[in-house]
Amino acid sequence: TRATSISDNAPETGKLSLVSEDRHLTIYGAYDQTNSRNDPMLVAWSDNEDYTTWTPTATNTAGSYRLTRGTRIVGAIETRNQALIFTDTSLYSQVFTGPPFTYRFSLLAQDVTIAGPNAMAEINGLVFWMGLNDFYFYDGRVSVLPCPGRRTVFDSVVKNQIQTGFAFINEQFQEVWFFYATTGVIPNKYAAYYY
Repeated sequence: TRATSISDNAPETGKLSLVSEDRHLTIYGAYDQTNSRNDPMLVAWSDNEDYTTWTPTATNTAGSYRLTRGTRIVGAIETRNQALIFTDTSLYSQVFTGPPFTYRFSLLAQDVTIAGPNAMAEINGLVFWMGLNDFYFYDGRVSVLPCPGRRTVFDSVVKNQIQTGFAFINEQFQEVWFFYATTGVIPNKYAAYYY
């Protein structure tokens, strides 16, 4: 079935979306209906199991929250019991708490970057990602991955195409692979980390 508009009161635009384990459709970088504009730091979610209800009331769990650290949301990934939200400068946690607020948002780290919206991967609660100058992982806290080839990767990546990079988990070999572009716009090289 072709995609169609879901409702009149849903966010008109968004950077990306996730369906959470608690069955809310969440839009990151959503449209702010109050101010009638795009808000690159706004997280908005629908009512539980009802993607057509976005206006919060006393009888639903729809809502929104504006993050404060950074200028835009770059990516988000669902992991164990939470979603991680990456802004251009920080990392946040989004944890389901139920009514009346639905979610709790916590700042996990500042001065942390991510290369692009697909530059992260998750396995068993561990999240790995490629930043603008380092590789990182989250296991309850944010750490820089040890990487002897770090300079080789970040000196060769096409800086204005770094957002085209992506990461994935190769479970068979317990590795996370980070793909990046060294020429043009299509990622043509990768770095692998044995986790």
